[in-house]
Amino acid sequence: MNRTALTCTSIASLALLAGGAMISSRVTAGPLDPPAGAVSSTYKTLAEVEPRIAINATNTPGDADSTPSLYKITQPGSYYLAGNVTGVSGKTGIEIVASGVTLDLAGFSIVGVPGSKSGIRSFGELTGLVIRNGHVRGWGEVGVEVGWSSGNIVNPTLVEALVVSGNVGNGIRTGRGCLVRACSARGNGEHGFEGDYAVNFVDCQATSNTGTGFRVTSNSSARGCTAWANGQDGISIGLGSVAVGCTSSSNDGSGFTTAISSSVLDCSAYDNLGSGIRLGDASTARGNTCGYNGLGAANTGYGIHVAGHECRVENNHCDNNDVGVFVAGHRSRIDGNSCMSNNTGFDIDGLDNLIIRNTASASGGANYSIVAGNSVAPRVGVVDSDGWTGIGNSDHPWANLGY
Repeated sequence: MNRTALTCTSIASLALLAGGAMISSRVTAGPLDPPAGAVSSTYKTLAEVEPRIAINATNTPGDADSTPSLYKITQPGSYYLAGNVTGVSGKTGIEIVASGVTLDLAGFSIVGVPGSKSGIRSFGELTGLVIRNGHVRGWGEVGVEVGWSSGNIVNPTLVEALVVSGNVGNGIRTGRGCLVRACSARGNGEHGFEGDYAVNFVDCQATSNTGTGFRVTSNSSARGCTAWANGQDGISIGLGSVAVGCTSSSNDGSGFTTAISSSVLDCSAYDNLGSGIRLGDASTARGNTCGYNGLGAANTGYGIHVAGHECRVENNHCDNNDVGVFVAGHRSRIDGNSCMSNNTGFDIDGLDNLIIRNTASASGGANYSIVAGNSVAPRVGVVDSDGWTGIGNSDHPWANLGY
């Protein structure tokens, strides 16, 4: 072999060795000391990759019983949608009849058709239900109806991150003990949200529903919610309930209404055709802002309408309403409120009410219109700051000021 051939052979050998080294560096070998026992696969099964159960005709077939459904969940577990669902006439979309069920719509839509029933429905003494993350629209009855039972049973259910729209009935209707969070109900044929006893609505929106935006019966709450352009009241709360930090505007009824012993706290009521806030017996309105209410109804709305008796109206601001605070009932405490640029600041028609430490300014008519038979701290007309010390009762700690 000549010197040239030897050189070429050596170079080729080195290239093969280098290539082999590169290949070997990319190959992952098994352990040098494998564990004892039979050899088994290191791959995960399909059930391990996705342990949840897909909603389909095989896993969750529907039925044609007294509550017919397209799909029916009969066992506890975690279920999910793998695509959009289109309903059929005469049936509910997904029916749940087992406790301990989580249903994840996974961002997909459950779409009704004319003549269909509810989109998602559970009924009976079920607990531990979770429904989340998708769109329910166009159903012939209620969009989502969960947590209802025939007796006084609390059925804890979590409903969250749903958009429920264009249904013939309510958007979301819940039974006792439910939590509805970060949901939107818009353009439904009845109420946006309706809840029974001990229901909590948190960070939800009700828009352009034919009925009331939020309607709850008793011992319930709405926190951080928004009601806009609904056909009746914005937020209506029942016995012993509370609305906190909510906004209600441009509704055809009142912004907020309460039953007995309920509270509206730190809320905003703006541009409603009725009153900003309408209080029932023994209710409280505190720290609210109410403006431009009733102006679309012949300018006869009130910022706060105390329709019931024995209420507390404290530290609210009412501007540009027909009447800032109107009291029709008896024995209420009207304390520390500010009414600006209303036709009348305070109109007290009931009896035995206590009116103290309020401020009214720039009223089209009277700052204060109070019938006899009420307990009223001195009303002081403040002309200007230079004459403050010469005004009678200007240093009275309970004085009602007008300017």
